[in-house]
Amino acid sequence: MRPLTWTCAKPLLKVAGKSILERTLENLEEAGCRNAIVIVGYKAEQFREKLGDRHGNVSISYAVQDAQKGTGDALLVAEKLAEERFLVLYGDDYYSAEDLRACAGAGPSIAAKEHPEPQRFGVIAEKGGRLTDIVEKPNQPPSNFVNTGLYQLDRRIFGELRASKLSVRGEIELTDAVRSLAKKAEIKVVAIKDWTPIGYPWDLLTISEKLVKSEVTETEIDGSAEVSERATIVGPVRVGAGTKLKSGVHIEGPVIIGKNCNIGPNCFIRAGAVIGNGVNIGNAVEVKNSTIGDRTHVSHLSYIGDSVIGSDCNLAAGTITANLRHDNRSVRVPIKGQLVDTCRRKFGVVMGDRSKTGIHNSIYPGAMVGPFSWAVPNISITGTVEPFKLWDGKEQLELEPVKFEALVKEPVEFKALQELYARTQGGK
Repeated sequence: MRPLTWTCAKPLLKVAGKSILERTLENLEEAGCRNAIVIVGYKAEQFREKLGDRHGNVSISYAVQDAQKGTGDALLVAEKLAEERFLVLYGDDYYSAEDLRACAGAGPSIAAKEHPEPQRFGVIAEKGGRLTDIVEKPNQPPSNFVNTGLYQLDRRIFGELRASKLSVRGEIELTDAVRSLAKKAEIKVVAIKDWTPIGYPWDLLTISEKLVKSEVTETEIDGSAEVSERATIVGPVRVGAGTKLKSGVHIEGPVIIGKNCNIGPNCFIRAGAVIGNGVNIGNAVEVKNSTIGDRTHVSHLSYIGDSVIGSDCNLAAGTITANLRHDNRSVRVPIKGQLVDTCRRKFGVVMGDRSKTGIHNSIYPGAMVGPFSWAVPNISITGTVEPFKLWDGKEQLELEPVKFEALVKEPVEFKALQELYARTQGGK
């Protein structure tokens, strides 16, 4: 999920205006859950700051996994807090309330969903509705049903985890313990309908598209928002408190616009756009099917299409995201030295927090721009721009944290900035 997770823990990334984890907690509450244990490690402080000890009617406790030694080890650190039986699920995938309820009511179980490419996942083998095996990423899958990472388990699983051997990755794997338990006790296979795995940045667009369509079904404009009589709204739109829609703004829903935004004049906000809080969208800007983070500025004469833009970014005048290849093929993105097919015909840029483009920047499809990076005017941005780099069109020049001191107001934030710099530079 780089470049977004350099500055934000993955479960706290937003989809359709709320973090993935907040949506999970809301769906757990709807399914009848009243207590949740959130297992944290990377950027643990962000979870406590965001969620506190309660979300809605769900009470939250925290268990800390100091070193990431696998999903099984993560569950083990919550052993003292766990009740006799419980749901286990990933905090960074999307599960519907209906599916959570189905698993909660099934007894010891594993949730499975049919997938057209099962070889990319752990694949479920079952007999008579009972789990017999979980086969990891097989060349010849025993079925089209894949493991969604949602289980109902009881305290017997902790004994299996302690007895588990380390995997080839040197980790304690939850699936190994579940497979072992299934040989001794019945674990039902529950088919679910509405699970969305979120493994790559463009998956945020996929789930956002779905949620915006299902949740924004009528126009809701906060009473403190200001909408010019010369603005046009077509279709369902949600507009937050204190937002101003200026003359000539044309919106085609479904669209979500947050609080205290300034939009326009003469903007075109197209279906699927999700605009965060405190965002400024300048004159003659077009935004289409994109997520724009809080406090970001998109200056005049820019186009943002099918993109994920972080918080506190500044897109200078004339920033254009290209979201379609000349050959009309799906966009491929460089991930860890390999080109990964997004399976999306239209896909623009993923831009990390606090980045800045120069005027008249053109961004190629599938570009990945790291946080705290800048680009000079009148260039094209392609491939991956690493954090703390100045891209001049030919090479990436290093930017030290002091360059950003004016952007971060609190000493604790500047310390976090220095730590991020050290990590991105290989610890030096």
